Amino acid sequence: MNKSKLKLAFVILFFAAFLVIYFNSTKQLFGNDKESITRVINSIEGYENNSIEILKILDFRDSRIVAFLSNNSPGYIQFYKNKDGNYKWQHIEVRDNETFSTFNTDLPALCLLLTVKI
Repeated sequence: MNKSKLKLAFVILFFAAFLVIYFNSTKQLFGNDKESITRVINSIEGYENNSIEILKILDFRDSRIVAFLSNNSPGYIQFYKNKDGNYKWQHIEVRDNETFSTFNTDLPALCLLLTVKI
């Protein structure tokens, strides 16, 4: 094989490896806005087909608490801000068949009691 064919084969192999890695990597979802929060909730096992209505978004330093309804049941999801400034989910809780629920969040250095009602 001559040198130019060897270079071309190397470039093609490198490009193919890049494509395989790029398309096989998981696409991380973040809760940076209302629409992406809904997508995050619907991506969590058990919530895939639920109807989600965002009620309130509360930000505290590097944490975000979102009150929502999941199929008309009250719930909340908690996010933390990662080093890139994106909100990654860490906890979700929904109380099925209730119209009024109180949740005890675990925010560091902040005692927050969240009440969600229909």
